[in-house]
Amino acid sequence: MTTVQGSARPATTNPASVGPSVLSSPASLLGPEVGQSGSASGSVGQAAGPAAAGGSPQGLVTSAKTVRENETAGQSLDLDTLFAPTFPTRDDLSEAAGTFAKVAPWGALRVTPYALDGFLARRGIGHEGPRPRIVIAPGVVRLEAPDLAKRERSMERHADDQTLTAKLDGPELKRYLDAVHGWKRDDDDQVVEVEKFDGTPAEWMRRDKGETSLTGREVFEWSRKSRARMILRMAELDWAPLFEIPGRIPAMVTLTYPGEWESVAGDGKEVKRHLVTFLKRYERAWGGRIVGVWKLEFQRRGAPHFHILMVPPHGSAGALERELHAIRTAEWKSAKQAGLDAGRRPYRRAPLGDALSFPTWLSLVWADVVDHQDPEERRKHEAAGTGIDYAEGMKASDPKRLAMYFAKHGSYAAKEYQHEVPDLWKRPGKGPGRFWGYWGIEVATVAVEVDWEMYLLTSRTMRRWAARTRIWDPKLNEGKGGHRWVKAVRTVRVPRGVNPETGVIKMRNVTRPIQRMTRVSGFLCVNNGPEFAKVLSRLQTLT
Repeated sequence: MTTVQGSARPATTNPASVGPSVLSSPASLLGPEVGQSGSASGSVGQAAGPAAAGGSPQGLVTSAKTVRENETAGQSLDLDTLFAPTFPTRDDLSEAAGTFAKVAPWGALRVTPYALDGFLARRGIGHEGPRPRIVIAPGVVRLEAPDLAKRERSMERHADDQTLTAKLDGPELKRYLDAVHGWKRDDDDQVVEVEKFDGTPAEWMRRDKGETSLTGREVFEWSRKSRARMILRMAELDWAPLFEIPGRIPAMVTLTYPGEWESVAGDGKEVKRHLVTFLKRYERAWGGRIVGVWKLEFQRRGAPHFHILMVPPHGSAGALERELHAIRTAEWKSAKQAGLDAGRRPYRRAPLGDALSFPTWLSLVWADVVDHQDPEERRKHEAAGTGIDYAEGMKASDPKRLAMYFAKHGSYAAKEYQHEVPDLWKRPGKGPGRFWGYWGIEVATVAVEVDWEMYLLTSRTMRRWAARTRIWDPKLNEGKGGHRWVKAVRTVRVPRGVNPETGVIKMRNVTRPIQRMTRVSGFLCVNNGPEFAKVLSRLQTLT
């Protein structure tokens, strides 16, 4: 059965000051169906004693973790207090872009004196070379200098590839199909098995001419570049569709595999097929596609599992289909009573999990999708194969927190095993492919071209800002506490020496400064991209 984790204890609650807390399900916040199945834990602590019996305690209460004095401890909290997301909109991006001075766009026409006869000639600015610009997104500000002329030539080559694909016929088409099936014919037209070609016909034709290699690239690990790309893309997404229904909060949904997982997840493609099947089942049961992000990880035993950040649906599975079936049945009865040819009576076959709440439906359907053949493994998988954690989902309150939290495992060496592909998958054609993705969300960015002087000044400013971090200091403001900026550092393990007797390398922890924006171009993940861009636009007065 799906385990439902409750909402996290807010920062305004102090267990040391209000006494023991009583754990309750989050049904009062998330709807009655959430608390009907599974176990609930970690919800908001309800004070015992005078605070629970009557009036809530007022005054300053010191937090046990941050030593900060809290003026709202013990007071009642509503959903807006527990979860108040702040995600910039597309209008905020356009407003921030408008604060930068405009430069002539690439490809624009300008009037210049002609060198020979003094006449004026209209010439294009679409020159070769990079064009500096600032890209603003909900949770990131990025500096880049793309070569638009080079990009235009790449698009022309892509168009040529489409034309090249249409020219495959006769012997070339036969050789391409043989390569796709992993066949190679010798001089006697006998088939010999070789590695299958996984690519487009245009790629194969270039390979056939000796321009590219036959083998494709298999993904067996989650590299640092892949993590950086994921953080960048998560911070660039427009998260409005995820929170379009007021009063709903996101949750981290986990889909795991049975104890004996090798027989049902023999390779990465099989696991991805399970995920696609689950998406189709969800759409049919709840009347819409999942909106959210997903990530593939691995347990220490090698078993894969998925994390999905989404807003769990309310109500029961198949409610929309049942309502539509009732309408069609009523229309059929009315037509039959009127003496019309109503045809066959509408029929609806209830799918697996129909009329169940989301936690119960999730456990039942995911176990059916994986479909382990051992009855005992199937029973255990249905009982403990899924999880819904609202406390984890509520941590995604702005673009930066969402992006960094979803990639949190990539920041800790102790969790690095979660990105190590099992040996069973480390074979050609057995890899998992992509480790992450998103559904129902689009990228929202606005690019502003600037001159090189402004670009370099912005780069230096962002690099210096990234070298500092803000921490809470309880000694400031006469003991009341406050934030102050310090150098951003990280702890790394470095070799200290070698034990001469055992040959074991000794390691020690050292503190090193965090280096970001080490090059002129790059990006910074921030809580509010448009507001940060507005601050950077004030640098124009210095250029």
